[in-house]
Amino acid sequence: MASDEELLRRLEDAAPLLEATRVRYRALIPAVQAWGWRQRLREVCDIAREVARTDAQVEQALRRATRRAQAEAWPQGAARALLDDVNALRDRLNDVVDRRLEDTGGGLLALLRLVLGVPRKVPMGERDAAAHEALQLEDELIPALDRFGTALESLFGRPLVRGHRLPFTLTEYDALLAQFDDGTRALARGWAAIARIDTTGGVERELLRRSKRAPRTTRALPGPRALVHATFWDTAADAHLRLLLEERFAPVQLKEAERVPALRFLLAREVDGAARIPEDTPRAALLMLAHELTASPEGRASLKGGRAQVSAWAAQADALLGDEDWRRVRDGLRALASRSTRLALPPLYRVGKHTERAPLPERLTDFFSTGE
Repeated sequence: MASDEELLRRLEDAAPLLEATRVRYRALIPAVQAWGWRQRLREVCDIAREVARTDAQVEQALRRATRRAQAEAWPQGAARALLDDVNALRDRLNDVVDRRLEDTGGGLLALLRLVLGVPRKVPMGERDAAAHEALQLEDELIPALDRFGTALESLFGRPLVRGHRLPFTLTEYDALLAQFDDGTRALARGWAAIARIDTTGGVERELLRRSKRAPRTTRALPGPRALVHATFWDTAADAHLRLLLEERFAPVQLKEAERVPALRFLLAREVDGAARIPEDTPRAALLMLAHELTASPEGRASLKGGRAQVSAWAAQADALLGDEDWRRVRDGLRALASRSTRLALPPLYRVGKHTERAPLPERLTDFFSTGE
């Protein structure tokens, strides 16, 4: 006669699944039967989700194993008890779920929808649990927040030192860009879910407060921890980039839509003197001219085309004559010209019967009219 160990081996992959399911049923059934079953079900919602997720697989494994046990006349023992227990517990769970749903149908997932994510007044001591509950309502939201926060921290957690090249490459930045839209959408959905769960707003205020400081290893549940982590690094990355781009493209004030191409150009330009902003427009020429006139970070590649290229950008940017950013660059060049031998500037005074100040250049290209 086969031993229990041999019979369990005959179940193959079904054995560990049925063993785990029996444990889950034993935790879930008392929660659904309890007087305060809504709160108890929230507390074991992870178990309930897993039971619902694996139900079809369990049903198939149980049916196949039961048929085999009957065909082979398995004796009473651990293997047969496992099958009997799971069968009985599954029937009992379905029965109590149907009674809670008042026979409206829908099963365990429908019961979960009745209690999870329902707006309510959340006590202070239950804020983390409520936040985790709200974020779990959407499949894959918490993993998406985790991925986004980790990707941001991997780049912007590195020190950005003024006057030095950036601590990440164009390839690394492009990898972040590839998931940036998904990440920002996940953040928006996460905060929307948090705002709905607590009618007092306490959960949202608590997580916003945490997101303003560098995340540390805490005992917070995975959902709120991922949301706080991603929010902090999204805010930090935005602040770092704004300061960096203001420094490297001063005095031009970048438009929001220009930030990504400007940073991609900056990263490429640090290692490649032939790098250019892809758009062939006066505005792009003005940006590249402004970038070239700022202090070069240590180790930046030499500009391909040198002074002739800078002069060409100046001539192209002069199509923006009178534009506010164009005036900022021109005024900056006027201030710089008196201190630089690399820029052309007429004598400050003309000598004659009456000494008077000479007119300053009106076009950008006038500043680069002399040879090196």
